[in-house]
Amino acid sequence: MGETVPGGGAVHAATAPGLTSLLPSSADAMNGETVERKVTITNPMGFHMRPQKAFAQLAQQFQSNVTLIKDDRRVNGKSPFELLLVSVPQGSELTIEAAGSDARQAIDALAELLALPFPEDEPDPPLPKKG
Repeated sequence: MGETVPGGGAVHAATAPGLTSLLPSSADAMNGETVERKVTITNPMGFHMRPQKAFAQLAQQFQSNVTLIKDDRRVNGKSPFELLLVSVPQGSELTIEAAGSDARQAIDALAELLALPFPEDEPDPPLPKKG
């Protein structure tokens, strides 16, 4: 617990005022352990819409409940809409929390995803010089 993954990120999830949390409460997800990992976002673009969508899609592949935590805000890591509620610029520290039978696998996969650069975020190569 508490690992920092270069390029990655996780969030301490909190529901925005006036919103009901969309965290699932299935018995399957509650059987097992709770695991968390701290990551730091190194992407110059931060943790924005494209990586948030990829994160949610990957999180949905696991039975465990996945929560992203940033500061005091907790959001459902399986919901791309809830992830949009969190502003995560480069250098932000996030916590990924997973609770359930496959929590360790979920944490490992999600932290690895956050450590990878997104191709759309890499600068374009320079244009060739005209002769």
